Amino acid sequence: FGIVIMVLGAVSLTSDDLKFRLKKSTLIVLACAFLWSIDMVIMKNLLNTIDFWTVFSYTRIGMLFAIVPLIWIYHKRILHSIHKEKLGIAANFGNQFFAVVPDILIVTATSLGFVTLVGALVSVQPLFVLVVTVILSMFFPHVIKEDIGKLNLSFKFLGILLLFLGGLLVT
Repeated sequence: FGIVIMVLGAVSLTSDDLKFRLKKSTLIVLACAFLWSIDMVIMKNLLNTIDFWTVFSYTRIGMLFAIVPLIWIYHKRILHSIHKEKLGIAANFGNQFFAVVPDILIVTATSLGFVTLVGALVSVQPLFVLVVTVILSMFFPHVIKEDIGKLNLSFKFLGILLLFLGGLLVT
């Protein structure tokens, strides 16, 4: 039941016209969530036998092995984008630098508590994404433009609430 509620929340968050229908992006995010949950369970089991920094290092090494074939396949596009979009590339590297902190915090929380609870609490992330998006849309509309009408925001908050409640039920 909790999973069904979470899926309804995800569908409502990705809906552009306030109608419930599965979009390709929703299916991709659901696949990502499924794979991420497998990752968290494996990580929790590793943390029961191996120290934190070793597990964290293994995850980074695993990411390296996963990304090298993609770099090989898309190296021409990557090089082209580096030459063409220097500011965007710099922003992406900065973004990835700061993304390490939440990864460390998730591994730490998983090592200290129940993996299902960590997964459920991470489900509040869409709330923070929505708040940041609304702030950027209000003050920097040239950076991002989100529909911040009352009806749309109400619908988004309902979706976030469903995600969080579904996460709690799953826990």
